[in-house]
Amino acid sequence: MSIEIVERNDSISINNPVLVVDGAIDYESFSKLSLALTAAPYKAWRINDQKLHKLAGDVPCDYLQFELDVEDFKEHSLYPTFKKIAQEICSCEDVWLERGFCNAFQYGDATFTHRDERKSGKGISMLCFLNTEWDSNWGGELLFFDEEYEAKITVSPKPGRVVAFMNDTLHRPGLPLRTCPEMRVTLNLRFCWNEA
Repeated sequence: MSIEIVERNDSISINNPVLVVDGAIDYESFSKLSLALTAAPYKAWRINDQKLHKLAGDVPCDYLQFELDVEDFKEHSLYPTFKKIAQEICSCEDVWLERGFCNAFQYGDATFTHRDERKSGKGISMLCFLNTEWDSNWGGELLFFDEEYEAKITVSPKPGRVVAFMNDTLHRPGLPLRTCPEMRVTLNLRFCWNEA
């Protein structure tokens, strides 16, 4: 399996690498994954982080989310591809999937700059854009920030594009613009590894 790395930003500006990968998933496999996960039974998920509650104020901040069964997903034909990308970013063979879920954002939702949580080990956050088509005029760009909360890296949604980064990297999911006729759907994977 060959992985085309579009951008590896071992950036001094955000102090963490951001790996952007295109072409890791063949079109047929991506189409099947996209169809299955965009049709999944999403549920409204309420922000449970006190810091984010303060930012949101009285604005209701529910997300549409679908939680994956981690053990089932490990049997999926694309799991080795995602695991290989996780191994690439941390330069470690011994990685494991801790959590998997999908998010669906639509015009009018709210997102916040944050770091991803982890339960154990060192963490890698990975997402795959699941929309089978995405127009650049629809917005939805993923933003990465430095420690002063200045946006430094922008990653455009692209069908099948995979983005991997350390879970303590400040980032914010972009929202679809009013011109977008559909939700921006991503597969989100949380890998862990132990430092030797």
